[in-house]
Amino acid sequence: MLFMGIDIGTQGARCVVADEMGRIHAAHSVAFETLNIAAHAGWYEQSPAHWLAAAKAAIRACTDALPNPQAIMAVSIDGTSGTIVPLDENMRPLTNGIMYNDPRARTQAARIHEGMSHIEAKMGYRFGASFSLPRILWVHDELPEVYAKTRVFAHQADYVAGMLCGEYAVSDYSNALKTGYDLIDNRWPAEYETELGIARAKLPRIVAPGTAIAHITPEACAELGLPETAIVTGGSTDGYASALAAGAVGDGRWASIIGTTFVLK
Repeated sequence: MLFMGIDIGTQGARCVVADEMGRIHAAHSVAFETLNIAAHAGWYEQSPAHWLAAAKAAIRACTDALPNPQAIMAVSIDGTSGTIVPLDENMRPLTNGIMYNDPRARTQAARIHEGMSHIEAKMGYRFGASFSLPRILWVHDELPEVYAKTRVFAHQADYVAGMLCGEYAVSDYSNALKTGYDLIDNRWPAEYETELGIARAKLPRIVAPGTAIAHITPEACAELGLPETAIVTGGSTDGYASALAAGAVGDGRWASIIGTTFVLK
């Protein structure tokens, strides 16, 4: 049995195929065409089309390198934490991807902190401008026409998963952490609607990382050399995936991960 992992990072997409013992059978990386396409100085945006192009190239390189790509059982995707893109009813991006390091939502983060302090106390963290929830509120406040057309606010990993299996409105609780998902009661807080005016219907359905979401579509299989028997599972943020890969999976274990940013878990 083989398993495929896809990492969508700040600078490019990486794909690795391993067996159940962790032995690597194929790996390939593809850089993004550009790292920041924001027109506004100090903002950080990327094209979702660039994410897909790099991911597809990395996947195809791996399936071409395998003697038996039909042995791939499942595919999972991780992405940068807090990166968000609004999708319309046809699951097409309404804006560029707003990146995790984009600071535009500082005002919204302060509003959320002021009005949702009880959620922060419950969950044990503080909403910051690097979180996806303030960016969603920024779209609500500053781009109301985009907000009105939005079917779902997808995380970066969700969008790539949707390309593979057609399910764009499903995410995992790792990516959803910075969108404010209640990990204790397993729900989107009702206060998002009553306090912020954000419709919970525009937020994805949440599953645990590793949960089966859907089979890969016949179209994606034909284009990328994947078997139609393979499933896409719930993924995670890149930092979460790195901690798992490093073996920091028990009490008292920790990992430091150095990429474009530094992550300590």
